[in-house]
Formats: sequence, C-alpha cells, structure tokens
Amino acid sequence: MERWELRRARGKVRELHEGLPVRLATAAQVGRSVTFLEPVDRAVVLGSSQPLAHVDASLCAARGVDVVRRNSGGGAVLVEPGSLLWVDVVVPAGDPLWCPDVGRAAWWLGDVWAAALSGLAAAGEPPVPGEPPVPGGFDAGGGFSAAGEPPVPRGLPAAGEPPVPGGFNAGGGFSVWRGPMRRTEWSATICFAGIGAGEVVSIKSGAKVVGVSQRRSRQGAVFQCACLLRWEPTSLVELLALSAAERTHAISDLAEVATGIGHEMAGRAEAAFVQSLP
Repeated sequence: MERWELRRARGKVRELHEGLPVRLATAAQVGRSVTFLEPVDRAVVLGSSQPLAHVDASLCAARGVDVVRRNSGGGAVLVEPGSLLWVDVVVPAGDPLWCPDVGRAAWWLGDVWAAALSGLAAAGEPPVPGEPPVPGGFDAGGGFSAAGEPPVPRGLPAAGEPPVPGGFNAGGGFSVWRGPMRRTEWSATICFAGIGAGEVVSIKSGAKVVGVSQRRSRQGAVFQCACLLRWEPTSLVELLALSAAERTHAISDLAEVATGIGHEMAGRAEAAFVQSLP
C-alpha cells in the first residue's frame, strides 16, 4: 500500500464540510489522504448545485436540523450521528490514482469499498443486515443465480433494454457501477435514489450501500463517501418541500433503494477500508 495520511475530524456538519476546500488545496503538499468525519449534529446536506427550495427550511429549523451545501455534486443526504460512515478521500493531481475522466475517476474507490465490505462478509461479518455471510464474500450462489445468470440489481436495464456500457462490475457480494448515471424520479433530490459511477450496491438486493461524490481542482480531487450504517428514508423525506401525497409516494419508492451495514459495523468497516487502500 502507498502512503496515506489518515485523519479524523469531529464537529458540526457545517464545519466539517467547510474543511473540504482546505483538504483539496493542500493535496499537492499532503499527498493521498483519508479523513474520517464524525458529525455531532443533524443536517440536510445538499449537492453543490441543488436548489435550496428542495428543503422545507422552516421545518428543519423547528427540528434543529441545519441545512448545509457541500462542495461536491449529487442530491440531498441527511447526516446525523450513527447514520453513515463519512469518509473524504483526497488524491493529488498527477498521482497514479488520478484520472482526468470524471466518469471513471471514482472506479478505483468503488473497488476499495467493495473489497472492504466483501472482506467483512468473508470473515463472517454480514455487512448488510439480513444477508448471511458466505465464504469468499459472495452472496448465495457466488453472487449469481442457479442458472448462472447474474442477478439484476435495481438500476440495471430491464429485459429487452440495451445494456449500459461498463455497467456493474461484480466483486464479492457487492457491485461497482461503471456506467453513466442511473437516474430515477427522486435522484435529483435524494442522493441514494440514483446510482453514479464508482458507487457500490449489494449484488443480492441491488440496494445502494455507498454513495460517492467528488470535487476537483488543479490540485487534485476530493471524493466524499457515505457508507450507510442505516437507511431510514422517512427521516429525510419529512424534511423536504413536498406535499403530503408526494411524501407518501417518496417513502414508498425509496424504502428499498438503499440499505445500511449496521451501526455496530462502523469500526470494522473503517479498518477494512484502510486495509483495502492501494
């Protein structure tokens, strides 16, 4: 493994996001770095270009939930203690891991997450509640059906649709998406409702487990990773500017698009992630 600067930061969500430009600006001097971020408050975090109108600001204020805009793209994420494993990964420009193609830049990072989570399963730790570990880190059938055909996770083309170039790359019990953004009715509003390049899903259920967004400059790239510990879409949907009917519809649609690995797995997942770094 190459040298990685490992850091940990704890604080309010807004303050932790404000540190991203500094991490990016010092990429050339520091080199590769991984920062584990621990929030102490609750915040709806919007993507860099996401309209503020997507959020019910008055309701958020009444419930003590901050509204923060991150420097990387994508939809909203509800960040609160114990909800996700938040990791910022910095790669300086010119590094062997640096890729000028934005669509391919996070592929290697998705592979790291897939290897880390599959390694936990191989060690007998089920990284997705309800899915038993199988030797080798694969779900039942080695990640494939009895007929030898790969299962179809959510986001893959339906029967009769042309395959997406790149598509999913099966690795252990998890898949890394290498195709273009897979959009849904809610993906422009909610991060975990869509699947982007380098993101990770469970092969068995197709549910998204790790979301990745990036911010790039001449100094390098920062990849902001969110590995879900739990998925409770109602908590986020209630804070969005939606009608009662839209909320009901969203909660139903989003119930199974993502899944968490369990709060008790946070420490082991961190260690496995670091061990899987190139």
